[in-house]
Amino acid sequence: MKTEKYLFELITSLSLAERRKITDTWRKHSTAGRKTYYEDMFECLSGLDNYNERRFKEEHKHREFIRNFSYNKSYLYNKILQSLPNTKKKKNQILTDLNRDIEISGILISKGLYSQSLNILKKIAARSLHNEYFLEYIKSLNLTKIALLNTIPNRRIIQVTTELYDKIEFALKAFHEIQTASRLNNELIALVKEYGFGDVAKNNENLKRLFSNEFYSSDKKLSVDARVYYYGD
Repeated sequence: MKTEKYLFELITSLSLAERRKITDTWRKHSTAGRKTYYEDMFECLSGLDNYNERRFKEEHKHREFIRNFSYNKSYLYNKILQSLPNTKKKKNQILTDLNRDIEISGILISKGLYSQSLNILKKIAARSLHNEYFLEYIKSLNLTKIALLNTIPNRRIIQVTTELYDKIEFALKAFHEIQTASRLNNELIALVKEYGFGDVAKNNENLKRLFSNEFYSSDKKLSVDARVYYYGD
């Protein structure tokens, strides 16, 4: 290890959920689900507020991982690094999951299982909105409309459909904002390529033109902030 605290710093940076996912993955691949020496070491280090290597080795001198401690520490460090990607769901995986669940909901609706589809669609709507997948959000709302129209009393149809159309309108506006941000970003890249970074006056003039777009000047701008996409696209 380059420093004696790298491993401890890495472990303390992990959330409880991340630690649980890591150890669950290790146990799946261990013999008969038994705790390995590196998992034992991981748990001992996880319980510390501060790390003093000499004191740690003394307190755990009878544990298996103390033998060849430097190697085991390095092994555990790399084991955690390799496990980190498994603790996070990637954005494309979320999108795949959403579209799979949308397809399942559509099949349930086609079978007349409206209540079951609504339970799934509610989760899809919340997750897609949280991750700013507005097209998937709109798809879930359209399916929700179909399912509700087959289950709610006639007197509530107008109220429910109005609420859904309001949500769809919001999602379409938000999606338009992201498209606008992406377009502005491409324009800025083109300007930099044409004028470079040196022509400050010209750049300021062009930036002023870009940021005069209604997207940035509107007081009624939605919660989606295109400037995040604009600078980070």
